[in-house]
Amino acid sequence: MDHQKKQTSDHEKLIREWIESKGNTCEFVLPVTRKDFKGSKLYVSASEDSLRLLEVVSDRDVNVIETIECTEEQTWIVKKGFGKLAVSSKDAETFIVGKQRDRLLHWLRRQPKIRIIEEKKLFL
Repeated sequence: MDHQKKQTSDHEKLIREWIESKGNTCEFVLPVTRKDFKGSKLYVSASEDSLRLLEVVSDRDVNVIETIECTEEQTWIVKKGFGKLAVSSKDAETFIVGKQRDRLLHWLRRQPKIRIIEEKKLFL
């Protein structure tokens, strides 16, 4: 296993433990990118009805950048590109998921109050 993959799995474990220590559940943690956070280690985590955009600082601290509650009617725009998925809503800045993007899409589809508009893009 190369260093980058090990670091990502360590970060995912750190985030999962941090969320559970706060008394919340965590369905998954996925690495993401966002235009306004160049060079940061960003992740999105999902619980029953919310998404959290998190940043790992110094490989040991977790910083919550944004929490998106999915408890009211919302429209999300999902752009499917070659190997990537760009997700945005009026309440959330666009973030891009590479690996395991289907897990996020499946989670969004399961939310009863979310309407999804899917667009196909060749490149994101």
